[in-house]
Amino acid sequence: MSKQPRPAREQAPGRRRAAAPALALMLLPVLAAAGDIYKWTDEHGRVHYGDRPGADAAQSVDVRPAAPPSPSPDSSRRAVRRQRLLEVFAEERAERTAEARAERLQREQRRRNCELARRQLADYEHAAYIYDEDDSGQRRILGDDEHAALLSRARDAVSAWCR
Repeated sequence: MSKQPRPAREQAPGRRRAAAPALALMLLPVLAAAGDIYKWTDEHGRVHYGDRPGADAAQSVDVRPAAPPSPSPDSSRRAVRRQRLLEVFAEERAERTAEARAERLQREQRRRNCELARRQLADYEHAAYIYDEDDSGQRRILGDDEHAALLSRARDAVSAWCR
């Protein structure tokens, strides 16, 4: 026959006994601020603490809160080292952010140049003729060889900018 599980409040009576001294020790600083602390041993040999004497043989206990630890030279060196490390991390983060921004701007400029080169190539490919203006404002229509060279340069620009 298997054992029936017991309700949680009945499962571990030993735990309560073990937790009581730990709880008492945690409460000592609080109780010290409230008044006297007493210590006594019961008939079973267990030590008890409380704010009222629990037995005739209770003794008053002088409980003082522990002084905060003084900073050691190692902790101050660690703090300085930690601060330097944080500063280095911040500098590296700023550099990475600046590099990412520069790369983003470069990609955007490259995209604009690509679009411009494609439009210019399309204009050259669909134009019936292409002309050039001289210093006096006269238009000169380009010959077939010049037109082919201009198309070649436009295609090279598209290849360079639109990778």
